[in-house]
Amino acid sequence: MEKTDWKRIGWLTAATLVLGAIIGACAGLLTLLLYGVENVMLGFIESEFIPGAFTVPAIRRIASVTLGLGVAGVIWYLLRTKTEKVPSVKKAVNGGRMPFWQTIVHVVLQIFIVGSGASIGREVAPRELGAMLAQRFCDIFHIG
Repeated sequence: MEKTDWKRIGWLTAATLVLGAIIGACAGLLTLLLYGVENVMLGFIESEFIPGAFTVPAIRRIASVTLGLGVAGVIWYLLRTKTEKVPSVKKAVNGGRMPFWQTIVHVVLQIFIVGSGASIGREVAPRELGAMLAQRFCDIFHIG
């Protein structure tokens, strides 16, 4: 029977709590970014009382989505063809490296797309950011 390494368990617990707080704060900042983009692009901020852009004039919604997807298309093209590709969260969990600035751009771009009114399905921005931050955190503190 192996002896339990309580010191390692303590460090892993502390790392989990600190990393959880950092990722939670970053997710909060992404929410603020989403609200800012919604306000600029659509002139409203989603809330429990206004769950969608129902009162925004159709022409503004069309313009917002068109501009948002146009900008996103150009940036995504550049990300996919000119830089290191950002792996999926599943690949990152299995050892794929999340490149720092490409992941940041990818995350912000997803928030921009959703904020402009063009939700394209399962946005994974907070999970991607969390995976990238966790990798860097583990690198800094030699956890692994």
